[in-house]
Amino acid sequence: EYYAFGNKIEAEKNDYRRLKDAGIRIPLMLSIDEDSERIVKEYIEGPTIFDMVRDEISVEPYITQVREMTDATKKAGLNIDYFPTNFVVKDSLIYYVDYECNQYMDEWNFENWGIKYWSKTPEFIQYVKEHKENNMMDSYSTKISERMWNQPDKGELEAERENTFIDDIVQKAHIERELLHSLDGIRTAFDGGAGCGRFSILLAKQGIHVTHFDISQPMINKAKEIAEREGVADRITFVKGALEDLSAYADRSFDLVMSFDAPISYTYPNQEKVIGELVRIADKRIMISVSSRLGSVPYLANPIQKNQFILDKNSKDPWVQWCLSSREQMIDGFAFNKESVVNAYETGLLGDVEETKEAYDRGESPWCVTYHFMPDELKGILEKYGVKNISLAGPGAFARTIPNEILVKIMNDPKKRADFLDFCHMYDSNPYVCGMGKDNLFAKGERL
Repeated sequence: EYYAFGNKIEAEKNDYRRLKDAGIRIPLMLSIDEDSERIVKEYIEGPTIFDMVRDEISVEPYITQVREMTDATKKAGLNIDYFPTNFVVKDSLIYYVDYECNQYMDEWNFENWGIKYWSKTPEFIQYVKEHKENNMMDSYSTKISERMWNQPDKGELEAERENTFIDDIVQKAHIERELLHSLDGIRTAFDGGAGCGRFSILLAKQGIHVTHFDISQPMINKAKEIAEREGVADRITFVKGALEDLSAYADRSFDLVMSFDAPISYTYPNQEKVIGELVRIADKRIMISVSSRLGSVPYLANPIQKNQFILDKNSKDPWVQWCLSSREQMIDGFAFNKESVVNAYETGLLGDVEETKEAYDRGESPWCVTYHFMPDELKGILEKYGVKNISLAGPGAFARTIPNEILVKIMNDPKKRADFLDFCHMYDSNPYVCGMGKDNLFAKGERL
């Protein structure tokens, strides 16, 4: 529970006192803002042990000091985090700059764990390599999304998805039902990756004040147009921004926080941090949908999966026409690749990250690098950040079992369509099928 937001300030205060009592050299705690859940601590200027190891500067003089800290914390029944980024050198003394401490366990003491990272060991080298790759990807994540979603036709195309593809109809109907049944006590909402306003406008019609947040100016422009037409523009604040940076919003700023149709997945490798930030700014409820690993991996064995969901084969939508015209070519050129399927299943990445970066560097607009979640993984992340009463669903799990001809027939009969969508919601909400939704994995929970 250390990382639950509601307990973090008290935990930091308790850890600070325990470390001081144990005689550990740490920065002074200067002030505490309980309401904003912020702590101001003394700044210790100097290099970290991590910096010194990376730059091949000897840390041998500080090994004795950290072992003295180890002896002191063990006597107090505590462990500190011995990772070298947590130790700063100033005036030939090391300071433990993270207040975190936990109950003592041999496996996490300095000799059994921490020392592995206090020199250029294989563990240290692997850590540097992994984080260098992530940092490089960080710089691409937002840029790739900005370029792709800011193409001039994105607003018009995305606004028509429910008139084009049946899977979009099923998914959005599921989310709409969940939203409309979750508005008790909700006066303000944040829609992260709000697109053309499918749900921000829906909530504004219910009298809720919505912050419509998106990376795409063409989609924001389209959303403004629709909001004006629907008479709710005065209840919506439009903001252009990336989910990777929500620092403008204070903790618990909105009664409801929502993010649908997988924008969280497009923030790889920051997807977990983004979920944490969305939880942070939520006061009562959070509802999100992300790319589903179990639901999406089968597409690697089905190159024509989107054809199943085309509503109108005469649509002028370029994607529809491409799916239809390329169908035979896609079948003829298909070969099952076990290696790529296994890799996607194990990593959550269906495409080649390096190829995507290279395409961006060539001036192209590649699809975003997309991270696909496992159901238990998503639930675990939400629980880590303090979300309670979590439930999952897989919108599209039932519809994906039905051939295109039958789906089109159902969609063209208003009564049958309504009945079908009702049953889809019932079936897709069963926890046993939540991972097999069409593309998306839906989750909702509460901040208590």
